Amino acid sequence: MSKLQTKIHLGHSAFAELEHHWLKLQEQENTLPFIHFHWCVKQASYVAQPIILSIWDQEECVAILPLAKKVVIHKMRIEGLVHLCQRFTDYQSLLGSSRFLLSDYLDAAFSALSYSAFKSLPVFLHNPDHHLTSVVVSSAKRFGTIKKFNRWEHVSYAEKLGPIKKKVIGDASRRRRKLEEKGNFVTSLDSGYDRTLVGWILNKNADRHGEGALTNYNDRDDIQKLLKDCGNTLHIASIKLDEQIVAAHLGFKVNECLYYFVPVINPDFRQYSPGMILLEQIFTHFKELKINKVDFLRGDEAYKYKWGNKKQKKFGLCCLPKKISPIKKLILLWWFKRNQ
Repeated sequence: MSKLQTKIHLGHSAFAELEHHWLKLQEQENTLPFIHFHWCVKQASYVAQPIILSIWDQEECVAILPLAKKVVIHKMRIEGLVHLCQRFTDYQSLLGSSRFLLSDYLDAAFSALSYSAFKSLPVFLHNPDHHLTSVVVSSAKRFGTIKKFNRWEHVSYAEKLGPIKKKVIGDASRRRRKLEEKGNFVTSLDSGYDRTLVGWILNKNADRHGEGALTNYNDRDDIQKLLKDCGNTLHIASIKLDEQIVAAHLGFKVNECLYYFVPVINPDFRQYSPGMILLEQIFTHFKELKINKVDFLRGDEAYKYKWGNKKQKKFGLCCLPKKISPIKKLILLWWFKRNQ
């Protein structure tokens, strides 16, 4: 097997250099949009200088790891490298061909960083995906001293682990029947991109949680285009009563898993628990949706524990390099202790 080589690209021009290779990789590997080219281009618009690592097998680009340089502890002005995708991104990933192991790509990436101008900077992965987490944690000091921070509990549902509790599905079904009595009830469980419906979802999310990077009204055209570019991975579902939207969901379907990203309801129908009704419709139509899992992503909302049947401990990861200064290391160790 040939040795993998890593190139470090600085600045926004990296995207033009790598666009062809990036798009080819994401087409080959069925991945979440969180690591897609256009998603990362949008994320790069929030940072001054993206740092993109491309990993090569001879003349072929086989992996890409997008990073950025950032102050990670503001009071102490401690800088580090972070995954580029920080906003409205629930999983941070490395995009890589399945021809090689993820550990091979990380070996190549961290080796290149150790000989670069960034050799003394820690690497932070605030929300690494499951694969990235397992490889980094199981590799001990292969990628530096590994520290965990910001622990949280992740909830998901897997059909193979058993059905939803009868009480949960029964209660949601009763609420649906009550709503059906009020008018013409219509369910759309996989409608594809719909600009008007996406806009409604983003508006309702902003109304409830305040404007964020995903729901910023001044940035709405870019976000609409970004979601449209997600193509077949985009999942849009809704329930309507007499043409009025009652509840809707914007998320992604990848590898028979539904990623439950932005669910919203119409507050005028709150008494019917429309979010529960939408979940009941999704869970009773797994076969039509061609899914067998639901990933509820980040957050500890109560409904996730009702509908999920698997809980996992999640955490951010930091890789402390060997060449980090002793003072900076002490400050970081103090920070990790405070952010368990």
